[in-house]
Amino acid sequence: LAPARSAVARLIGERIRSAGGAALVIDYGFEGPAAGDTLQAVKRHAFADVLAEPGAADVTSHVDFAALGDAFVEGGASVMPLAEQGAFLLRLGVEARIATLKRSANAPQAEALDQALQRLTGAKAMGSLFKVLCAYAPATLCPAGFSNE
Repeated sequence: LAPARSAVARLIGERIRSAGGAALVIDYGFEGPAAGDTLQAVKRHAFADVLAEPGAADVTSHVDFAALGDAFVEGGASVMPLAEQGAFLLRLGVEARIATLKRSANAPQAEALDQALQRLTGAKAMGSLFKVLCAYAPATLCPAGFSNE
């Protein structure tokens, strides 16, 4: 439960409804409900005990995208169906962008670009772990990168 998150999302939804525009949220999380504790700490790119060294690790939690989307809607915004980051980036043309960058890259740079693409879009990497939510005003735009299904 995150009452402050929901209150802020409702306010953003109200602003989107009245002024137009969109909010794009990209993070790791789940499309609720989910059981269990999502609170975690990360230190030096590895999981750490949340209470072991206060202030020495990044403390975070998984985003409940269903609750976040519901709050945007309560504020008056429309919400696109949740997308996985990999599919979202592929629909936006990330492969073409990487191909363009590789044309002027040396071999190590091209390899780094391929690795970055895999990390951002791969099913066993951020591509499926990270989700993308878009709250928008349908009268002002149609968000790109989301499935039409």
